[in-house]
Formats: sequence, C-alpha cells, structure tokens
Amino acid sequence: RALAERGIEVVANCEAVGVEGNALTCVLGGEEHKALPFDECVWCTQAAPPALLSRCPVQLDDGGFALVDEYQRCWLRDGDDDERPAIFAAGDCASVLGCPRPKAGVFAVMAGMALYANLAHECTGAAEPLAHWPQRSFLGLLGTGDGSCVASRGELAFQADWLWDLKDWIDRKWMWQYTRGLPEMRDDEEGIIAAGATAAA
Repeated sequence: RALAERGIEVVANCEAVGVEGNALTCVLGGEEHKALPFDECVWCTQAAPPALLSRCPVQLDDGGFALVDEYQRCWLRDGDDDERPAIFAAGDCASVLGCPRPKAGVFAVMAGMALYANLAHECTGAAEPLAHWPQRSFLGLLGTGDGSCVASRGELAFQADWLWDLKDWIDRKWMWQYTRGLPEMRDDEEGIIAAGATAAA
C-alpha cells in the first residue's frame, strides 16, 4: 500500500539477470524475458561467501557457506561426520545444519553471544558451551520517509506513525551500545582501559 501510494509498481516473481542501457532485463515466472526501463537503478544483491571458505578444509553448504552444528563448530570436508575440530564459524559466513535462514544482520547478531560462550569454553573451559538455533523470523521496520513506518514479521505487515518512534529508539539504542555503551575492559598490567579508547602500536 505504501508503495502504491507513491506510484511505485511492484513486479513479483521476477529475477533480474542483466542491465542493458537504462533497462533492467528480467525473467518473469522462470520463462518470459521482459525489459523494465528505469531512471536510476539500485542493485541489491544477496550475500556471497568469502573466497577464503573455498580454500578451507571445512564442509560447505550448497551456497558455499560454512556448515556448522548448533555449537558453531565446522565439519572437516574430508573427515568423519562425527569429528568437530576447533574451527568455529558464525554470522553471514555460516549456515546452521537443518536451519536454513536468509543472510540478514539479525541472525548474525544473535549468533555472536553463543560464539563468545563457545570460544570461551574451547579456550579456557570457564564457560559451558551454548547451543545456538537461529530464530525462525524477525521483525522488520522500514521507514517511509514521511514520519511513518511499515512493520513486518513473516506474512504479517502494518503501517503506523508510532512505529517510526519505535524504530528510531531501537536504532539509537543499538548505536549507543557500540559507542558510549561499551563496557570497561581491564588489562592485567595497565588497569582499566576506558570504553571507546583507541590503541595503537
């Protein structure tokens, strides 16, 4: 509805396969080719695995991403299926076996807490390993540019002005966590290092 109000046409079941001049070449329904003219084109692509993974001795999924178990351990490409070396992967570069998910930041962020626990367990044994199963869906908040916002989760979506205030609060809190909200870190020799300090060798 928000797109229709702005005169934006949505073309569904369409795969962009190329650009010729000021027209986007698309395949509709897997068969029909169609040229969609444009004034400006914003090309949004899917995530791609880093080339490093293809050179690592770990198993990959069909998309070329590292295949991991619930503790974020990789399988060796030519090893025993029950063997898990101390090689971990999390975030967009990894896929949890049996849990296919789109490559979205929300999944990578939630994997970080488990990765910390699992690395700490592997390195020091001080923490228990933490199983991580990615959530099935997430809340998307898209601002419309006029003080309103569209929320979506799964197949549900609705629009309201107050959702923009919610999105703004979430975004500001998120950025605060990476600036003034960082915890103080203690160095064994130098005492407490202030959050946000920059170190140079």
